[in-house]
Amino acid sequence: MRNQGKKKISMILAILIFCLSVFGTCSLSLPVYAVESNDQELVQTMDENDVQSSIIENISNEQIEEIENESKEKDVKEESFSEENPEAKEKEAAGMIEDSETTPSMESISLMASTPESGYAVWDSLYDRKVTNASGNVDAEWSLCMNTDRSTPGTSSAGTKGYDKIDFADESVYRANRSGSNPNFQRVKRILYYRMTHPNTNWSVLQNEYWYGETGRSYYNTSWGVSNLDAQKMAIRAAANDSSLDELIDERMVVTVYRYNGSKYQNTITARMETIDIAVKKVWNNEAGLSLPETIRVHLLEESGSLHIRNADLTLSDANGWCGTITNLPKYTGLNTGNPKTAVYSLKEDEVPGFTSEITGDSANGYIITNTSAASTPTLGNLTVSKSVTGNMGERQRAFEIHVVFNAANLDTKDMQGSIFYDYSGSRNEITPDQLLEGGEDGLDVELLLKDGESVSFLDIPYGMHYQIIEKDYSSEGYDPPYYETEERTEKTEFNDVIESEDFQIEVINNRSALIDTGIDQGTFAAFFRAFLHSQK
Repeated sequence: MRNQGKKKISMILAILIFCLSVFGTCSLSLPVYAVESNDQELVQTMDENDVQSSIIENISNEQIEEIENESKEKDVKEESFSEENPEAKEKEAAGMIEDSETTPSMESISLMASTPESGYAVWDSLYDRKVTNASGNVDAEWSLCMNTDRSTPGTSSAGTKGYDKIDFADESVYRANRSGSNPNFQRVKRILYYRMTHPNTNWSVLQNEYWYGETGRSYYNTSWGVSNLDAQKMAIRAAANDSSLDELIDERMVVTVYRYNGSKYQNTITARMETIDIAVKKVWNNEAGLSLPETIRVHLLEESGSLHIRNADLTLSDANGWCGTITNLPKYTGLNTGNPKTAVYSLKEDEVPGFTSEITGDSANGYIITNTSAASTPTLGNLTVSKSVTGNMGERQRAFEIHVVFNAANLDTKDMQGSIFYDYSGSRNEITPDQLLEGGEDGLDVELLLKDGESVSFLDIPYGMHYQIIEKDYSSEGYDPPYYETEERTEKTEFNDVIESEDFQIEVINNRSALIDTGIDQGTFAAFFRAFLHSQK
C-alpha cells in the first residue's frame, strides 16, 4: 500500500514536471505579485523555476530521488529511440531550434566574435539573471533568457555554472544560441538598450516582451493588471519598434551571449555601452607676443570612416581655458560585422595665422595641441661693412680703424640661440651669445682695420639686433668727416640701425683732396687763352 502511494505521488510529480517542460520558459505568463517594504510594489513574476522550487520544497528526498531515476530512464529510452530513428532525431533538433537551417554552426560563429571564455554562472530571476565569473565577481548585472525549450538557470542562493561568455556577439552568434520563430536581432538590441537606459524596468515584463517579439506567442502578451507594469510593457514594445536610435545602438552597444555547455539550461543575452571621451587641451607658445584668436575650432577624425561621428568638433577659447572634451564616442568599429576593432581617432584644427601647430597624445590619454608663434624662431640677417677711400690725396693702401658695436640689450636670450660669425685677418671669428649679453647697454665693440676696397661680413645676426658703425677721426690729417652710405640713405659722423633684413651693406667712405700749385697765375692765363682763341677766327 505504501509503495502504491509512492507511485501515485511520483506519477503526479512527473505530470507536473512534464507540464512545466511544455511551457518551459524563463517567465510564465501568469503574474504573481507581492508587496515589498517601504510600500514599493514588487514587480516580480513567478517563473517556472520558482514553481518547481516551491513544489520540491514539500517533497521528501526519497521522492525526489525516485522522480529523478524515472526521468533518467525516460531519457535513456528517448535517446535509444532517436538513434534507431534518424528522422525523428532530425525533427527533434528542428523543433529545438526552429531556424536551424539558416543558423551557422557554433564552431564557425565562435570565431566571428570573441573567443569564448569559460567559468561563468547565471543566477535566477530574483537577481534579474545576473552573471558572475569564476572569481564570483559580477560580470553582468542582468541578462535575458534565450531558449524556450530549456530549463531556467540559477536558484535563489546560487548561480548555475557551466557557462561560456561570447563577447562582441553579432547576429550570427545570436541566431545560433537562441530559439523562437521570429528572430529579429535589431529588435532585441533595442530592448537591451531600453533596459540599459531604464534600469528600474521590471525584469519579468522585459523578459515577456522579449519572448513575445521572438516567438509571436500570445501568452507572452501579458496583461499585468497593474498600471505601472502595463505602462512599462507598452514603453518596451514602443522602444522595440523604434528605429530612431539604431545608429547609436549599432555603433556603441556591445552584445554578450552567455552559452551553456550542454542543452539543459537556457543561454542568456545582455549588453553594455562602450564609449570613450577624448580630452583636448591647447597650449600657446607665444613668445613673439602675437595676438591670439578669440576661438579655435578643433575637428575629430575617425580613421576607418565607417562611424557616423556627429557633433564631434570643439570650440576652444580663453573662456573655457582652451580645454574641452568630446564625449560619448564609439570605442569600436565593426560591432555588427563579427570583426570588431578599436576605433582610431585623430585631430585637426583650423589654421592659426602666424602660428605652427603640433598635436601630441592619443585617444586614451587625450590630445595636446601646441601652437607656436612663427616669430619665436629667430630670423637671422647678415651685415657687410666695406671701405672706400676717395680724393686725390686719399691713402688707398692705408688701413683705417672702424668700430662695429653690437648691442643686444633689447633682445631675449631666446633670440640669441647661436653665434655671430665673421672672417677677418685670415681666420673665422665668433661672437657668442654670452659675449653679446656681457656687453650690456654699451654693447660689444668689434674693431676692424680696413683698406680701400676691403670688407668684412658679419653672419647670422638675430633680427632686432641694434648696431653702430663709427670710424676713428682722421680730420687732423686732412680727411673729410667720414660718411656712411647704403642703398637707402647716407649718414655722416656715425651710423646707427637695427638688423631687419637678410643682407645689409654699408660703405664707409673717407675723402681727402688738395689743390696742386703749378706756379701759373690763373687770371693772366685765362686772358691770354681768350686772346688766342679770338685770333684764330
